[in-house]
Amino acid sequence: MKIKILLGISLCICILCSCDPKNKDIIEPLQPTIEQPEEPNKPAESEEPQKPEEQAPIKEIININNKYMIIGTNDWYAITYGNEKYVTFNESGYLSTSTDGINWTTPKIPISGMKNKVGGLTFINDKFIGVTLINTNSYAIYSTDGENWVHYKIGNGNFNIIMYGNGIYVAVNLFGGVYTSIDGENWTINAKELSPQSTWNDGTFGNGKFVVINGETGNKHIATSTDGKNWSIKVVGTSYFKCIAFGDGKFIATNYYRKVFTSTDGENWTQLDDLPFEANDIIFVQ
Repeated sequence: MKIKILLGISLCICILCSCDPKNKDIIEPLQPTIEQPEEPNKPAESEEPQKPEEQAPIKEIININNKYMIIGTNDWYAITYGNEKYVTFNESGYLSTSTDGINWTTPKIPISGMKNKVGGLTFINDKFIGVTLINTNSYAIYSTDGENWVHYKIGNGNFNIIMYGNGIYVAVNLFGGVYTSIDGENWTINAKELSPQSTWNDGTFGNGKFVVINGETGNKHIATSTDGKNWSIKVVGTSYFKCIAFGDGKFIATNYYRKVFTSTDGENWTQLDDLPFEANDIIFVQ
């Protein structure tokens, strides 16, 4: 199967290679086009013109060698790929999809009451999954086609992370609260929270373990677990992490200072070169 890698900075080595003028295969960044609303008809003299629904453009999506896709803007927060379709959400909960990564559908809110970014967006078990706030509650959201979504309440707190591995779903909120589920619909809170109880930003599953990263100021905390209930926490350096993904046998993470790190075990990390911009998401798609 052809492997596609979709990372919000993940394979930064390839980005660096793109700076080499000898690299003839690199494709220049493409500007996806989005269907724009039709011009409103001229109203009667006493009426105000109807304002079209405001849409945030999809930008800063970079295509390199038709293999690596990177998204990193304040408008579009998360991106993934599955069932031959790209799916992305912006920070206000708007959804857009594409079959080629170039032409995108008009952004829309897929679930009534959804107004926030989607965390942990990925494609597993033949469906797209993520976590978000709907009205004032936290939900896991699922879709098989990227267009129609169902949602199941998780618990308290603002969730950034949802993962699946070893036959279990794991969701982690911003303050270290851990919830698990067998079916992705019914959730149980873990008796013990992750410490420190603040700024758990992202997580992934690879090499038989869950790995989540902490954005606590001054340190990079890594928490690992094989069952989603018992966790080992380690400080691996300074400058806090933002994004993490797993693919091709290794973990890849970035921090808020545009630095990239790789690891094979999720605990011992090697720093790579800096990124040209701060990434919002990293995702590996197969």
